[in-house]
Amino acid sequence: MQGEVMKDDGQIITSENQDFAFGFFSPGNSAFRYVGVWYNNIQDKTVVWVANRNNPISGKSGLLSFGDDGNLRLTNGNNSNITWSTNYTSSVSRNSSVTLRDTGNLALCRSEDIDNNNKALWQSFSHPTDTFLPEMRVYTMSQTQNLIKLVSWKSPSDPSEGNYSMAFDPRGSPQIVVWEGLNHRIWRSGHWNGLIFIGVPNSRARFASGFGTTTDSRNGDTYFSYTAANRSQLVRFNILSSGKTDQLIWDDSKQVWNVALSQPTDECGNYNRCGDFGLCNIKDAEKCSCITGFGPKSEDEWRRGNWSGGCIRKKALKCDQNDTTSDGFLQVEGVKLPDFADILVSETNLDGCEDKCTNNCSCSAYAYVVGIGCMVYGGELIDIEHLEGGNTLYVRVSNSELGGKKSVSSAAIIAIAVVGTIIIGIILWAFWRFREKIKVSWKKQGTSLLTATGRSQELSAEFLGVDELSAEGKQGTGPHLPLFSFTFVELATDYFAIQNKLGQGGFGPVYKGILPGGQEVAVKRLSKRSGQGLEEFKTEVILIAKLQHRNLVRLLGCCIEGEEKLLVYEYMPNKSLDSFLFDARQRSQLNWSRRIFGGNQIEANTIRVVGTYGYMSPEYAMEGLFSVKSDVYSFGVLLLEIVSGQRNNTFRSPDCTNLIRYAWNLWKDGKTEEMIDPVIADSRKIVLQCIHVGMLCVQMSAAHRPTMSQVLNMLESESTSLPLPRVPDMSSMNSVEMESAMRDHDINLSSTEVTVTEVFGR
Repeated sequence: MQGEVMKDDGQIITSENQDFAFGFFSPGNSAFRYVGVWYNNIQDKTVVWVANRNNPISGKSGLLSFGDDGNLRLTNGNNSNITWSTNYTSSVSRNSSVTLRDTGNLALCRSEDIDNNNKALWQSFSHPTDTFLPEMRVYTMSQTQNLIKLVSWKSPSDPSEGNYSMAFDPRGSPQIVVWEGLNHRIWRSGHWNGLIFIGVPNSRARFASGFGTTTDSRNGDTYFSYTAANRSQLVRFNILSSGKTDQLIWDDSKQVWNVALSQPTDECGNYNRCGDFGLCNIKDAEKCSCITGFGPKSEDEWRRGNWSGGCIRKKALKCDQNDTTSDGFLQVEGVKLPDFADILVSETNLDGCEDKCTNNCSCSAYAYVVGIGCMVYGGELIDIEHLEGGNTLYVRVSNSELGGKKSVSSAAIIAIAVVGTIIIGIILWAFWRFREKIKVSWKKQGTSLLTATGRSQELSAEFLGVDELSAEGKQGTGPHLPLFSFTFVELATDYFAIQNKLGQGGFGPVYKGILPGGQEVAVKRLSKRSGQGLEEFKTEVILIAKLQHRNLVRLLGCCIEGEEKLLVYEYMPNKSLDSFLFDARQRSQLNWSRRIFGGNQIEANTIRVVGTYGYMSPEYAMEGLFSVKSDVYSFGVLLLEIVSGQRNNTFRSPDCTNLIRYAWNLWKDGKTEEMIDPVIADSRKIVLQCIHVGMLCVQMSAAHRPTMSQVLNMLESESTSLPLPRVPDMSSMNSVEMESAMRDHDINLSSTEVTVTEVFGR
């Protein structure tokens, strides 16, 4: 208070909760003295704010006192020069006081407002140095507040302003940007969509958790703040003297700061690593590539690994010649969207966004992100990175890059259309006129193609004779399974034409085919390297054939000839659940009601993931033991994927190598809500129950897992009294660890239910 003086003699002011202290200090081995705020109850004297960072005092002659104007000021006792002051310019009561609040915020107040956390004449939170703390407000749009910038220390023992700074760039939707010097960007978080920063890998992890925006309805000011899920836990965000940014959490048991997340995480996180129109992918050996339709600006530099020059268009846009319909847009999926986006708030959907960009020749790309809206880009596209779970960017390119054809005259187009219509009419009439003969011909052809070799007929009888396969209750006897000849499958897939290839997995390729009756199918052709023998193949076919369920792709038949082993499934034109669940754009279509399977599920267990690393139960993967609890584990992994919108095998964060470890870490820390996909956040109660059930399903020991009937009861029950899960332990091995542990691991063990000779991932 007025008249009081603090000398540099060890005296400090502490917050009420004793977490923070304010006073004089010397950093590292420095001989200079500074005034600041640091953590009080930890051995590591971590400073979070410095008053006189650019004006240190030599020796212990410093004095803190109140001036005649009511401001707190720091003077050098030797010459009474004011080294630092709160410098509040409006009228200050001479009866002012300074207090250190429980958040670490040093506040200058009128004495009557000393206990009011919402009133301060001046506060350190509005003048930060290099550290962002929970409850600190960073304004991104304000008529009354300054836009805050964090500036690094020059070195660990010198708190003066360093060469790196971090602040929110308010252009478009706010994003965090780190600069070197005054204007050289070195990293950015990607834009804020109301829930996460869309350019931060695994941003639903701890970096994004707790962030939120608030708009003051009185003046329109908008600010960011961070609220820790566990307020007793010490959390801080720091820009280092090296330019890296860290989120740190104090581990009281080990007395160390743990780095929860550090940015940039890898080489591709460095700003515009691949130059204009370049795409950085950390998984690629070359790291950088040009977007389709673009080529390296300098081939020589590109070959030498210098990608900073970026890429240029291969073919000029005709839109530059005022023909706005002659170009098209190339989809670039799963990326960190470019920098310098303009937001068109008037456009509320993807189609409207496309129209705006199409009709504007200066628009080089667009994207639509839920929570942000229509994002359009002019000129060069800067700082694009491949990002798991990233967004889709639509880049304007020449139609020829999209497979477009050269333009033809209007007369030619009309002539082609007329002739084509006549030909189609003749074909349709012929089909109608001879429809009965065509049906008979197709039927005969299909019957002849279904005739197999002697061995295939023997196997067919073997398959059709199997009636018993029970798992978790009775499984009804499924329909007889056709055994196709290899020639039949070849014809259906046009001899496995490359244009019919749907995808590739560890088991081998999948092709689209058409049966004689016109039915579309998907043919899974097992690779000779899959390691699956005839007996294992037969076992799988029998199992899948018995599991007929509306939420499982249906097996229509199989083929075994020589070394060839093929499975014929029904074709899914909309692909499978994972193509929606793990795609940032498609996932928005899956609200909670569409993610939990409907109907009677007691009669089937999911088999989509059997044999895939990351989904196999530990006892099956490591020991070859299979039981009714093995599919429970797989179901648990799938359930966690559904609620989080993240794939188990590709999940990455600094302290977790897969989704199960991540879920367990959040569970034990009481932060389970952090893993919920924002798309289904409005169904919080039932989603949390599903996470609880999922954690019980992925227990290390099969004995600790529930049965599928118990799982069903848990999901249908509104009771919150569920058993607590145990530490996942070995079950949290990721796919790489699992494959390494299983390498050269021949298994010849049996359980009372199923015998497995060898285990191979597919």
